Amino acid sequence: MHAKNWALGATLLAGCMASGPATADIVQLRNVTASWYDASPTGRATYYNNDIANSTHPYLRWGTGGGAQSGYDFTVASQPIAFTVTPPGTSPTKSIGTFQHVNYPINAGSSIESVRLHIQADVWAGADGSSLALLPNGSDRDFYYQFNHWETDNTPDRHWVSWPYWHYEYEACADGGEYGEGVNANGCADQVTAIWQPSSETFTVGEKEYTLNITGFFYNGNALNAFWTKENADNSAQLLANVTLRENLVPPGELPEPPTLALLGLGLAGVGYASRRSRHRNSR
Repeated sequence: MHAKNWALGATLLAGCMASGPATADIVQLRNVTASWYDASPTGRATYYNNDIANSTHPYLRWGTGGGAQSGYDFTVASQPIAFTVTPPGTSPTKSIGTFQHVNYPINAGSSIESVRLHIQADVWAGADGSSLALLPNGSDRDFYYQFNHWETDNTPDRHWVSWPYWHYEYEACADGGEYGEGVNANGCADQVTAIWQPSSETFTVGEKEYTLNITGFFYNGNALNAFWTKENADNSAQLLANVTLRENLVPPGELPEPPTLALLGLGLAGVGYASRRSRHRNSR
């Protein structure tokens, strides 16, 4: 094939790759409020602030026997909370608010084991920077998340050892770390785990169905689905979420041909045509 035919093919292929960009949706959550509910075991949570309507800072507390109670706080991030997602797919992860475990020593058997967080929001959307609009039935969408709580023993078992001198030696804390060091400096750390709940409502953008999915925490520079919290301290982490496709609403037989693939076929056809013309001229 002559150099000009290669150039023609390269030009056509470049045009294919540059054509038909996917359309990105801008999804915004507005009027976001939250509340804690359904703490387990029943009766362990001594109070919630859920009697306050439209709360952007819900909290709950539990525990007896210590000075202060333990508990969870959640503070909604600055609004609107915006996500950019190219269907079908998942948006980049970002913070939707600050989660805090207020962790203080309490009596065994007075801690919760799990609790749920209800987030309510209006969903607005627009494509590629176009004017955003409230989605049909987009008001007061409900999203649900569960937090599992592991209240560990503050002081691990210990035993008397002789080397290099007679002293007590403590077993490792539940996180595997040494008692009295690092996150266990004030007693063995507790663990909090975030879990998305499938009862969360979906919302539709174009022909795709999405929901708000909590992916975990951002804590000490790391993205985690669970983190260890220090005793006698207020432990804060960013609660991470993304907007993700859950179901394709377009029937498989009605999927349009991707424009990039169609143009790629035209480009290859053009290369083949140029090659055949070259061979025809050379044979004469």
